[in-house]
Amino acid sequence: MVDKYFACTVIGEARGEPIEGQVGVASVIRNRALAAKKPYKDICLAHGQFSCWNVNDPNFKLLQKVLSDLDQGNAILDPYLRQSIAVARCVQEMDFLDNTNGAKNYITKDRWKLANTRRDEQLDGWINKMITTVILGNHIFLREK
Repeated sequence: MVDKYFACTVIGEARGEPIEGQVGVASVIRNRALAAKKPYKDICLAHGQFSCWNVNDPNFKLLQKVLSDLDQGNAILDPYLRQSIAVARCVQEMDFLDNTNGAKNYITKDRWKLANTRRDEQLDGWINKMITTVILGNHIFLREK
């Protein structure tokens, strides 16, 4: 059974992405969990790591509803949600290979442009320590240099 926080993070971060992008986001979560030897819940809910878990994020209420439905055993009928859950399950169970070349971070293309335009060292200085591994959908996947 897929970890519900893992599945919800893929929903919140990548449900509108092509399958490859969803697998990429899920791979980042798995890569972090394996490297840190921590449960998926700890990785997904770590402060400031996945914006979909911020209470002011537009996805937050949806994730609360999906968590509740999963806890209560309610059927998830929306095909976009079902696809994201299936991707998370396949990545968690290692049925899908990591398509990010070991990335542990990602950023949207829009955020990347903004970070490189402003050169805001405090906000996006972490990007300077990374190299791009692959671009999938709307996400740029990164790992440390």
